Amino acid sequence: MWTLAYNSATGTAFSGMPEGVQRLSLAHRGNEYRIVSADGTTATVARLVSGAVDESWPGFSARTMIDYEATGLNDTLSWLGPFLVCPENELVDAFEVNFSFPNGICGFDSKGKKRIRHVEWEIQYRFYGSGSGWVSHQGEYALKNVNGLGFTERITLSSPGLVEVRCRRRNEQGSNNARDSMYWQALRGRLLTRPSSYPGVSLMAVTVETGGKLAAQSDRRVNVVATRAYDSGTARTISGALLHVANSLGLEMDVDTINALESAYWTPRGENFDFATGDSISALEMLQKIANAGKSRFLLSDGLATVNREGIKPWTGVITPHEMVEELQSGFTVPSDDDFDGVDVTYINGTTWAEETVKCRTPDNPTPVKIENYKLDGVLNQDHAYQIGMRRLMKYLQQRVTFQTTTELDALCYNTGDRIVLTDDIPGNNTISCLVEAMTTAGGVTTFTVTEPLDWSYENPRALIRYQDGSASGLMVASRVGDFQLSVPHLSEFDDPMKVDLSSATIEPIRLVFCGSTRHVYDAIVEEIAPQSDGTCQVTAKEYLESFYQYDDATYPGDAA
Repeated sequence: MWTLAYNSATGTAFSGMPEGVQRLSLAHRGNEYRIVSADGTTATVARLVSGAVDESWPGFSARTMIDYEATGLNDTLSWLGPFLVCPENELVDAFEVNFSFPNGICGFDSKGKKRIRHVEWEIQYRFYGSGSGWVSHQGEYALKNVNGLGFTERITLSSPGLVEVRCRRRNEQGSNNARDSMYWQALRGRLLTRPSSYPGVSLMAVTVETGGKLAAQSDRRVNVVATRAYDSGTARTISGALLHVANSLGLEMDVDTINALESAYWTPRGENFDFATGDSISALEMLQKIANAGKSRFLLSDGLATVNREGIKPWTGVITPHEMVEELQSGFTVPSDDDFDGVDVTYINGTTWAEETVKCRTPDNPTPVKIENYKLDGVLNQDHAYQIGMRRLMKYLQQRVTFQTTTELDALCYNTGDRIVLTDDIPGNNTISCLVEAMTTAGGVTTFTVTEPLDWSYENPRALIRYQDGSASGLMVASRVGDFQLSVPHLSEFDDPMKVDLSSATIEPIRLVFCGSTRHVYDAIVEEIAPQSDGTCQVTAKEYLESFYQYDDATYPGDAA
């Protein structure tokens, strides 16, 4: 038998038990339980009295239940949280809570005039796992300001510990058309132990002092110009960027070639790689961006990752009809209205840190019809961006001839971006390709005996040697010795056994190209070397002209009128 007394001033009075079997639960005021463990649909709880675990509680009566109801502490009091201030293995001695009011705090009367609006809040915290009760801090903001606002509340703990925090608003939001939307924006804790460094991470501390107000048109951002310190290489250098990316991937790099380009071209010309991104891009794309900033191409050669700088340079090798398994084919593209006759290069200016555009134009065409929009990454210098853009424009205007042929494995001596020489034996082209059978040197003059009769009617005859390692000599003045013999000034390369070895029958002989001084060979830049399934290699090249690079030392003249 139970006797129930009811003395509440509000609510519905108790009027007795309904008919049938009922379940009644009675507990002390502030009845709370803490979940100790959970496994599937089973939960183990401990009873709390005033926030502390009641060790004397024997547990629920033993019986089987098929339903239950659990009510969280925050379900009726509009609490946010609780959240831990820091990781469980850390301690703090103070914490901060940020409250944000994007629309300000302002009330309005019946006539629409501003009036003070009160916003009441409460912060509660307790030491995690201690079973102690909540410690409460209350406050309010009273303002009539329609601008965005933010407040930081700092609470210093009596002793360091791991605390959990919850917050709530104590009065109604938005009543009487008030502007007072409130957000819990941040929770921070002050750790007792703070590392002074992190492996592989650069740290920077910034103190920013601002006024009480910001102009309507001010840029509310803080820009940081951070320079990465490379483990190998100098900061901002192209070689350092290449080695940094490659080392992070475990790539084998052609360090000698990269360092040689850095000392010979990139550093003397002030060419750097300055790039920051938050996007996810492939490593290959990043390596290509780095090489492009140095007017170069990224490629793989002899199992090493390397770069090939394009520009005015001597040719690397020769492909003669003796190496070709198919005839040399050439194609010519006529100028059309679809050709680009101007280039706009978009880059980040290193002074303003804003995106700017360099207009690349030729003096005879300041107002082009079709313009390429080209985005250049990693370059902050206006002149450098102009030089790269003019390279592209010169090729659009002047590079008209394409060559294609197929060799056996000879094409693998070269890389994309190499300047090479292509020859043919078409009658009337003033070119004869032949093999060297013998070579003698006396008095600083070397005489070659070749397999083909030489046509000495060519104007100012010249000779070009393709060495056995695939490289080539420059054009040399040829003097007549006989129908199958000619002499040239002796070169030191003739004494290099890796380039010239006529004693072995297992090594292909030297090639000699005999030509005139006015019309002789085809200058080309290798665009692609594609190995085929039958063991051959298809070579695609485009014509080479020194005029492509005539603006490599130019300064930006400014936008055309």
